Amino acid sequence: MCGWIVEWDHLECRTVSVMGPSDISEENKKELKSGKGKKFQMFDDDGELYYSGRIVGDYDGFEPLDDYGTPNAGCTDIKYFENGKWETL
Repeated sequence: MCGWIVEWDHLECRTVSVMGPSDISEENKKELKSGKGKKFQMFDDDGELYYSGRIVGDYDGFEPLDDYGTPNAGCTDIKYFENGKWETL
């Protein structure tokens, strides 16, 4: 199971703290609160950056997009910071 946090809303230019999924474990919450996790960014189909955050645990990578980015704002793309650059899944 994974846990993710959206920390920055690029459209509103403000800090947010949205964790998921709805059944996120206390262990994953603790890791995220301590700053752990792989960085991600979510974009709409025009390539506009909407949200940034981190993910921990066992994941396929689409969880933040499926759980939050798409239903909340219509995001269609997620990228992860790998080897010094942003990579699309």
